Amino acid sequence: MIRFATQMLRAIRRAAGFERGPAELAAKLEALAQRNAELERAVLAQQKIADELRRLQADLSRAQRMAKIGNWRWSVPRNALIEGSDVYAEIHGVAPSEIHARMDRLLDDVVHPEDRERIERAFREADASGSDYQAEYRIVRPDGEVRHVREIGENIADASGR
Repeated sequence: MIRFATQMLRAIRRAAGFERGPAELAAKLEALAQRNAELERAVLAQQKIADELRRLQADLSRAQRMAKIGNWRWSVPRNALIEGSDVYAEIHGVAPSEIHARMDRLLDDVVHPEDRERIERAFREADASGSDYQAEYRIVRPDGEVRHVREIGENIADASGR
């Protein structure tokens, strides 16, 4: 039994590198320390990039609030709002948490009845041609206020070209 334990201990030491000479172990430790330093530098670089992205997003949000410019992304295949900025929700007179439900009724409740056919046609034409569009129309906010909006749409295709 002692002989087996001794053999196991030797096997473990060999696998862990303890039977190597001090110079070889020191070289391995140095290599590990260098790799660790490289990883730390990479993590710090990623953190700086993430911090810069957060700062730029905050700047964009602030600029949109100041200029009263909202932005949104719409999925044509799903016929649904993907995202709308807080300013976009404010323009429409709803809380940001309500903008998705409101935009689901875009042509029914949001666009002024007299502008609906023209705007629906503009959407269809831009989708069919893949072109960008610009439109000015009226929206009806939940409180009944009518607002004029100018919309500039950029058509961006997905990976399948849709």
